Amino acid sequence: MWSTLGSSRDMAGWSASQLREWAEGLDESRAPRDVKWWSYAYVTSQGNAYDAALADEARREWAAVFLLIVDCMERFAARDRWAAAAERFNMRAYLIHHLGQVDSSATWNADTLAHDILAMLTLSPRQAREQAEQWPSLPIDQIRALRHHKNVLAPLTLVAHLLGPTAEAGLAREWLALRPQLP
Repeated sequence: MWSTLGSSRDMAGWSASQLREWAEGLDESRAPRDVKWWSYAYVTSQGNAYDAALADEARREWAAVFLLIVDCMERFAARDRWAAAAERFNMRAYLIHHLGQVDSSATWNADTLAHDILAMLTLSPRQAREQAEQWPSLPIDQIRALRHHKNVLAPLTLVAHLLGPTAEAGLAREWLALRPQLP
C-alpha cells in the first residue's frame, strides 16, 4: 500500500499517523519528485491543523505532519528552501498564537521559533537596512534575498509578544522593526 500510490489523492481518508508513517518511510528511490504531486497531502494536513473544531493535540499532530510534508517537498521535489522554511515557520507561529506555547516543545515554543528563524537569515540587520535603503538599484539576487528575509520574518509578528527577555529575542524584535522597510 505505502509504495504503490499513484497520486496523492490515494491518501484520502488517511489519519495523521498513517500519513506520517508513509512520509517517514520514504527514501530517494520511492519518493514522488513533483511538487504538485504533494499538494493533496499538503492541503489536507494544513487544513486539519487549522481546523478549530479539532482538539488542540489533534491540530498539533496534523501540523507536525504538515511540517514533515513540507520537508519531503523540499528534499524530494526541489521545493525552494526559503519557501519551505516560510511555510514551516508560518505553521508553527499560527499554532503557537492560536493554541498557546508548549514550553517543553522545541516546535511549539516562541523562543525556539525565533531562534530557528534567525538561524535561517543570511544578512545582519545592518546589512539588510543598508540594502533596503537602495533596493531599486540592487541586483535581482540581492532584492530576492531581502524578500526572502521579509517572508521568513513574517511569522514572528504572531508570537513576538511571547518572546522571553533574551538577547536573541531582542534581535528578533530588531528584525521585526526593520521588516516593513524591506522590499
